[in-house]
Amino acid sequence: MSEDEFRKHWGQSTEDDVRVFMPELTPETATPPLGSEIEQLRLNWKQVIDEAPADVKRSNAVALLRSAGVKPLEIKDDTVILAFKYSIHKENIEKPENQQIAERIISHFLGRPCRVRCIYQPENNHLLKAALSMGAQITQVEEK
Repeated sequence: MSEDEFRKHWGQSTEDDVRVFMPELTPETATPPLGSEIEQLRLNWKQVIDEAPADVKRSNAVALLRSAGVKPLEIKDDTVILAFKYSIHKENIEKPENQQIAERIISHFLGRPCRVRCIYQPENNHLLKAALSMGAQITQVEEK
C-alpha cells in the first residue's frame, strides 16, 4: 500500500500521522535496499534451503522452511525474523532442534552467525499486510 493509498483509506493523514501509526516507517526502511542482506535472503530463499548442509537436508526444519510459506521479514543485529502464514508451522520451527537447524542454514548463507525469531503473520488480514509492507512491525499477537 502506498502512502497515497494509506491516506485514502485512513483519511488525509500527514507524514507525522503515518509515522505515529507506523513509527519505524521512513523512506529508507519502507523497502529494503537492493543488495541488502534481507533482500538477498528474500530473493534467494529457495537457494538458501537448497544449500542446507547435507546432514540436515532431510530434517523437519528444512521441510518447514521450504514449504510452510516462510518469508524473511527483517534482520536486526544478528537476528533474522521469519514470518509464517500458519501458527502450527511457527510453533514447529520454534522447537529447539528445528530452530538450531534454521539458524545454521541461514548463518551458512549469510556467512555469519545468526539467530532466528519467528512470528505468525496470517495472510488473510489485508490491513495488517498493508501496514507491514509499509514498515509496521508486529509487537504482540492475540490468539482468538
